[in-house]
Amino acid sequence: MAQNQILVVTQVKPERAEALNTLLQEMAKNVNDNISIPFAKFSELHFASLFVLDNDAQYQPLLILEGNVDGTAESFVDHLLQLARVGVDSIFSSCVDYPGLAAGDEVIKAYLLANSKIANAYYRGHRMTPVGSVQKEYLLLRPALERFLDNHYNEFSTRSPAGVFASIRQYIGANPLLAWARTAEPVDAQNAADDLLAHKIVRNGIVAGVGAVLAIVVGFLVNFGLTLAVLGCGVVLPLAAFILLLRIHEIRDLEDKQLQPESAHLNELLQMEDHQGQNHLTVISTVKPGIFRLLTLKTVLWAINGLARFYFTKGKLGNLTTIHFARWVLINDDKRLLFLSNYDGTWQNYLTEFIDQASAGLTGIWSNVVGFPKAHFLFFGGARNEQEFKTFVRNEQVLTTVWYSAYPTLSVENVWDNFEVRQALATENASDNDVTQCLQRL
Repeated sequence: MAQNQILVVTQVKPERAEALNTLLQEMAKNVNDNISIPFAKFSELHFASLFVLDNDAQYQPLLILEGNVDGTAESFVDHLLQLARVGVDSIFSSCVDYPGLAAGDEVIKAYLLANSKIANAYYRGHRMTPVGSVQKEYLLLRPALERFLDNHYNEFSTRSPAGVFASIRQYIGANPLLAWARTAEPVDAQNAADDLLAHKIVRNGIVAGVGAVLAIVVGFLVNFGLTLAVLGCGVVLPLAAFILLLRIHEIRDLEDKQLQPESAHLNELLQMEDHQGQNHLTVISTVKPGIFRLLTLKTVLWAINGLARFYFTKGKLGNLTTIHFARWVLINDDKRLLFLSNYDGTWQNYLTEFIDQASAGLTGIWSNVVGFPKAHFLFFGGARNEQEFKTFVRNEQVLTTVWYSAYPTLSVENVWDNFEVRQALATENASDNDVTQCLQRL
């Protein structure tokens, strides 16, 4: 089943902001099974967060409900109202234009979906793994296989990999609690369609590129001057104009203000982090004024969204391997950029990995918001300035009051290892390479 996003952004009544924050803080004391929204009861929910965004007096406070779900956003909202209608009323009644307790579920559903936003860029670290499969593969399959291998260590040490693999398949096939692992995770239609489209894009891109080169060569042979003029007016001049405008904007950019090491804001953030192997990051930034910056930002986000959907589909965003889900979305009439990420490890390691592995992409995005370290030609500088970049993120980071993970002890690599083991075991005639990879992952 395909994974999808839901992001409900609603305006909070100013006089209700404090009471709403108090309610969310109570929910945070028992995220899995609180009386408002018992997140652990949602079998389709990978990660969720819920918080009031009220860090800037220029804007009305906003309630943010983020979810990463199996299936559609609409089906999740149906399930939300089925399991937690009273909780939804208690939370969203603090928001502007909420229909009220007397309204029917369909009216509330329409309200939530009308206030939902589609991310400008959305990344899924393990798009082929439903929540139920992730949990079963971790809680049932892997421990059973590890015990089986440990109990037969002496016997298997003299066998070939193929022989060990055959014994494992026989073992799970004879165990009623594990027999499901002999069936591969079904290929989701949406993911399959995306993969097919990705192949077509690559193929057509190659054909178009070769055709363009040939057309240019033929054009130079037929009429050198005309072809040169067409290229200059159609490609070189627009590109040169963009680069010139970009550099003018970059030179005028201001640096970020330094965050005091012992500030109350920083201390609050530190208290919320590193309570488990995963963390959540929320960053809200102001888009630099002017249509040029906004269009540049939207173009970069569009490109990253395409790459995340069609190319970075195997647990890596670029070379980043620690992101379960991440999204960038423009809010407040495109005046602010919201970044939400569910990731493995500590904040420091995550940001360092960002710098080492994806600084160009980050700079391409955040160089278009206020306070980001100075960039050069859109993709250079910026995030490469480590201390300035980390200071920027801390300054723009806000507290996530309620945060839920369906598998808090698993890394992205853990999820992929368990998935690949299951897929190999479900293959009747697995290749030697698949057998070797499967045993190595165990």
